[in-house]
Formats: sequence, structure tokens, C-alpha cells
Amino acid sequence: MKKYILAAILSFILSAQAHADITIGVSLPMTGSAASLGEQSIAGIKAAIEDINAAGGVLGQKLVYKLEDDACDPKQAVLAANRLVSAAPAVIIGPGCSGPFMAASDVTAEEGIAHITPTASNPEITERGMKNVFRPYGRDDQQGLVLAEYIGKNYAKERIAIIHDKSTWGKGLADATRDNLRKAGVREALYDTITVGEKDFSSLVTKLKAKGITVVLLATFPVEGGSIVRQAADLKLNIKFIGGDSALVQEFWSVANKAANGFVMSGPLDPTKDKASASVIKSLQARKIKPEIFTLYAYADVQLAADAIAKAGSTDSLKITEALRSNSFQTVLGKIEFNDKGDLKIPMFKMYQWKNGKYDYLAGAM
Repeated sequence: MKKYILAAILSFILSAQAHADITIGVSLPMTGSAASLGEQSIAGIKAAIEDINAAGGVLGQKLVYKLEDDACDPKQAVLAANRLVSAAPAVIIGPGCSGPFMAASDVTAEEGIAHITPTASNPEITERGMKNVFRPYGRDDQQGLVLAEYIGKNYAKERIAIIHDKSTWGKGLADATRDNLRKAGVREALYDTITVGEKDFSSLVTKLKAKGITVVLLATFPVEGGSIVRQAADLKLNIKFIGGDSALVQEFWSVANKAANGFVMSGPLDPTKDKASASVIKSLQARKIKPEIFTLYAYADVQLAADAIAKAGSTDSLKITEALRSNSFQTVLGKIEFNDKGDLKIPMFKMYQWKNGKYDYLAGAM
């Protein structure tokens, strides 16, 4: 009798394991200066998990997610990564900020967990030889080149200032743009910094006026960047402001308001322009989820994770990592393939412009 009871218990345990949920760890900035990025991203992640589960899940099991707030802060990101690792996830998505992602990836590399960043773009992320790290997004050396080409073509003879927020992302983008401008023979008149969380930019705006600056590149988070643009407009300064992909969130417009009209920024390809994403966009809209760029990139991250698990036929981290490195994947962004570093084989940035509370590709830009 005891033999049958033990067999029944073992059968129950094995059955439970076979039908256990597959956990996706998620680390995003739900608070702090990049909270708008976190809000867009988690909307996409939730929607993708819901859609995949409705279609039968992965390997016959449901996907679930565990979310940790990293506040776009490296120290918080390490704590978040350790908490996520303890949940034994098959894959971790995030952080979306560069410095925090690099800090968190030290934890995931030690554990060997497949690690995907939604938007972290500092080149160093994939230059450290971590085989478990993947970036289905562009790099700042690529984005900086696009910005430099735009500035060089349109404002080479202006007095240019480059401002960054001392974050890993901000400094990386500012330096990449500056280096590419200098290669083209264009030198900035001012290179300066602000601090994340700063609110009063009167001294910076006064300095821009005193130095006769007419063009400013802002490598800053949305709140700080929007505040600088608004405060410069309040003083009636005639300055052309240009930014990076951090300005592709509604929060930037909310802070800068009408002063952001005409603001030009670089960003990744907009998947809403691709017919292949139409059905996903329609589904998101039906659920009252705004299909913003970073929402769709996060949606694609879950598609990547789920497809890699399916292709691996396992939740084993090494097998998932190998699947990500050796396969192509169809996502809401289109076809994705990674090179040996874990970067996209074909990344691309475009120029955008804010107009009346909405952004779109900049007409006539590359």
C-alpha cells in the first residue's frame, strides 16, 4: 500500500512540475526620472504575456512575470536582479537604462540566466563578452552617428552645446555624438552636464544665453530635458533643441508642453509604421493600451523570450541562451537576429519631431 501511495505522490509532483508556470523576470524603472519608460514597457510585457497564454502558452505552460522596480538606478538594479534571480526565472527582461542594466548583468551572468534589455543602448553592454546578454535595440555609437549627421548637415555653422545628465546612457550618447561631429570638423562651443533629479536650470539657461548658443543637444531623461526646454522658452531664448530616444515619451511633452513643438530627436524605427504589427496594435488598442514605441519593443522582448524557450524546448538557461544566439525570431518589430556580441544584426535609428503633442518621423530626414 505504501508503495502505491509513494507512487501517487511522485506522480502528483511530476505532474505539478510539468504544468508549472514559466517565470519571466522583469526589472524596469517604475519610479524616478525614467518612470515613463517603465510604464510603457510593462504595458507591452503584460499584453504580450496575455496574448501568448491565450494562444496556448509555451511548452504547454503559462507565462507569468515578476516585476521589480529598479528606478533607473544601478544600486537598485542590483537589488532587483538578486530578487529576480531568487524567483528562478527562465529569462530576465530589463533594466531599460544602461547603467542599471550593466550592474544587473553582473548578477545574471554569474547565474547564467538569459538577459534581455528593452532599451539600454550604451555600447559597453555588449562589449564585455557576456554570452547571456541580448539587446534587441540599437547602440549609442549608432544613434550618436545619426544625431551627428543630422546636426552636421543642418547646423554645422551654429554655436552648438552638448548637455548630458552624467548617467551612463546620457554621457555615452553625448560623447558618441560629439566624437562623430568632431570627425566631421564640427566642434561644440559648450560641453556641460546636469544632474538627474535637478529641477532649476536657470544657471544653465543663463550660460547658454551668455555663450550665444543656438543649438543644444540634450542627452537627458524626459523630465530634466523637458524642463530645460520649457525654462529656455520662458526666457524667450531662440535655441534649437535636439535630443535622443529618451524624448520619445509623452512625459517629455507633458513637462515641456508647447515649448517642445519642433523638438527633434533620434529614436529606433517605429514599429507602428510596419504593416506586420497591425494586428498587435489593433489588439492593444482594443484593450485601451496605447501602442507607443517602447510598449511595442517590450512586447517584442516577451515574444523573443517565449520563442527562445520554445526553440530550446526547455527552461534551462544555457539552452535558451543558445537558442537566442543561433536563431532568427519573428516579432512585432519584424525579424530579429543577433550577432556574436548579442546586438541586432540590422539596427537602425531615425529622426523624429514633436508637433502638437505627438511625434512622428521628421520629414526629409534620413
